[in-house]
Amino acid sequence: MTGAPVDPGDPTRYARPTAEGFADQWETGPDYDDPWGTFEVPKRWRRLMDRLPGGPDGRDYESTTGQPVRYARVRCGERVLGFLWASADGAAGYEPRNAAGAAAFEAGVPWLSRLRSAGLRGVRAPEALEELLGAAADGRRGGSVVEAVTHEAASLDALEELSGRC
Repeated sequence: MTGAPVDPGDPTRYARPTAEGFADQWETGPDYDDPWGTFEVPKRWRRLMDRLPGGPDGRDYESTTGQPVRYARVRCGERVLGFLWASADGAAGYEPRNAAGAAAFEAGVPWLSRLRSAGLRGVRAPEALEELLGAAADGRRGGSVVEAVTHEAASLDALEELSGRC
């Protein structure tokens, strides 16, 4: 309209600006397939960490990793509530299972507390997961239990998909 040359700007993860408007990104991958999912995981993590004694300001393992993760199912009876996980690069955490609802978040609190305690003792993340295998959350029947066997996921994103976050 003004006769000025058009400077479309730099592409973003959502679109590529052109002189006529926007063009679709042709890249593929999780960042492009589900951009809204990138907001959901940090929100879920904050919801869990806010429930811990001492809040989210405690010294914890890294909550993200690009490496494969070892995980164990956290169960209450036959019901899977979530997944306790760790990676070789020092990240560890708990991934709640959406289908378990609020019980999945409640079940994560004692396990994240135990991971925090292990981190404060200087235990590496993979060894912290090993310490918790087969343990019960409250030492009584009816609480959550970490299975004694671990599995491997190709990435934390793959484990999040398994948890039903989408």
